[in-house]
Amino acid sequence: MTDKRKLALTRKELLERAALGGAVLTVPGLLAACGGGSGIEGAATTTVAQATADTTLADKLTISNWSLYIDIDEKTKKRPTLEQFTADTGVKVEYIEDVNDNDEWFGKNQAALRQGKAIGRDITVLTDWMAARMVRLGYAEKLDRETIPNAKNLVSALQSPGWDPDRSFSLP
Repeated sequence: MTDKRKLALTRKELLERAALGGAVLTVPGLLAACGGGSGIEGAATTTVAQATADTTLADKLTISNWSLYIDIDEKTKKRPTLEQFTADTGVKVEYIEDVNDNDEWFGKNQAALRQGKAIGRDITVLTDWMAARMVRLGYAEKLDRETIPNAKNLVSALQSPGWDPDRSFSLP
């Protein structure tokens, strides 16, 4: 029998894995500010000056993630980690398991991203190579490290990937 304590994530782990973990943040306000138009894959680009940081907690957080990525209580079909996060923060989480394959996900969302349109997600969890592509194409929002104090605890081996050397857009 599996020890539930090993399966449950702490709030810190949730933030590290889901909100930050391999995640590329795409925010509708930022994407709406992006230009589209040329039809070229990476035509829309974003600068930090186009976005303003709002550190107020939202009422709801929509996360797009891989299937079976976080804990689920098999009896109740609820997600204890997300319920605890909501209890601790007051932020409701809409957790959507719709990433089955990086290329499939990109194919479904590329047109909207290229045009600067919202994809209905606050956080999207992708593997590193797709996160790198999202950063390269200008589809990712720069992280406000002032609001992510635990980022300083990142182990040295993960601090500086070639595609995001300052971890400006992602955290594992």
